[in-house]
Amino acid sequence: MLWWITKTWGLGTHYGIFENWSQALVGQLVLGPFVQIIPGGLLGSLTLAIKRRHRSVAKCTDAYK
Repeated sequence: MLWWITKTWGLGTHYGIFENWSQALVGQLVLGPFVQIIPGGLLGSLTLAIKRRHRSVAKCTDAYK
């Protein structure tokens, strides 16, 4: 629907890169999730790495007490 609105009124949104309705649908269903999965995976990996490092530092600190 947004693809049609963009094409009809020439709004210049990112939907304008698709030639037809089926390309816009594939772009939303297949390519769209990658925009969320890749940054989410990177952020999750970074979070886990920080938690692991924090846990190992806390163990070392406890050993010196």
